[in-house]
Amino acid sequence: LYGNRIQEAYALSVGSLDEDWFTADINTYRREGDHYWMIDLHLGLYNGKISQLKMTPESLFQLTLIMMNEAKKLPAEAFDPELIARYSDDIQSFAKRFSLRKDDGAPPGYA
Repeated sequence: LYGNRIQEAYALSVGSLDEDWFTADINTYRREGDHYWMIDLHLGLYNGKISQLKMTPESLFQLTLIMMNEAKKLPAEAFDPELIARYSDDIQSFAKRFSLRKDDGAPPGYA
């Protein structure tokens, strides 16, 4: 009745700066009677402030690219090496999932 809903909560930071993000609650759903998917993201700061972003998958994709491009500007030592190692498979999987594949003319499933 209410479309597909998937909700996950994440702890974002182990830091203690008031301006740092503490949690993210995200809900992905398909609007009832509609073909549009939506993402509803609630971000909580250590100081208690909550921000909400509601967006389409296209907006989420653009935001992801913007954040990844900002991360490229930081020196490698700004990130915990264990954190990078832990998520390297996810980052590669993201890039692979959305990469455009050339049509080599072979039928689907043909090796």
